[in-house]
Amino acid sequence: MNDNTDDMFRALVENSPDVIVRYDLEGRRRYANPAWVRLTGHDFGEILGRTVLERPMMPDPGFFHQMLMGGSGGSMREKLNCC
Repeated sequence: MNDNTDDMFRALVENSPDVIVRYDLEGRRRYANPAWVRLTGHDFGEILGRTVLERPMMPDPGFFHQMLMGGSGGSMREKLNCC
């Protein structure tokens, strides 16, 4: 990609309202966008270079699995207790 395309992609990811996280092959977080910080309340220094088991995104590591599998009803916003 050229510099202009890289800049456009970076702006898209940094300004996305959706959480975007990149992991390496060992499962360590290498990148998280600002939406991740807004959702979790953790800053980047707390999670980068760590796995989900070392520093869960939420207090309960099974939280997202339960939500994805149907959870206990209610909206996503209610489940996340945010926004």
